[in-house]
Amino acid sequence: MVLKKTHSPSLEANKQDHLNDILMMICVLIAVISFKFGYYFLDSVFSFFIGIYILYNGFVVCYKNIDFLMGKTPSSKIIRKIKDLVLSLDKVKKVNLIKTQYLGTNIQVEIHIGVDKNLSLKESHDIGNKVRDKVLSIKKVSQCFVYIDPM
Repeated sequence: MVLKKTHSPSLEANKQDHLNDILMMICVLIAVISFKFGYYFLDSVFSFFIGIYILYNGFVVCYKNIDFLMGKTPSSKIIRKIKDLVLSLDKVKKVNLIKTQYLGTNIQVEIHIGVDKNLSLKESHDIGNKVRDKVLSIKKVSQCFVYIDPM
């Protein structure tokens, strides 16, 4: 349940590790029983296939999570969604820059917005807070830094 909610790579790897343990114990049990009936070769056959299976699963887990570990940029669809959401707010004239990256499975956003240069500091600050709150309402976004550029 927690894994489905968080999509945590470490929980996914832990789940796979437990499944590997279950598979190994079943194979060991079968190999021990087969020894009793004279089938001594099953131990090495199971060992070979379990080794291949564990290597394969290790590769899959690494492949799925390498982007998170390397701080990959989220898809252009998410960036477009952020930009459209910010531009829909009153008094935001322009989005000058959006930087995004994954921090684990969550997204960190840095956004530079253009506002009217004649606005007071308080008005500009309030707009920045609205932008931050709106961006943080997007699923997966955990941090948002807003920089205000007078235009």
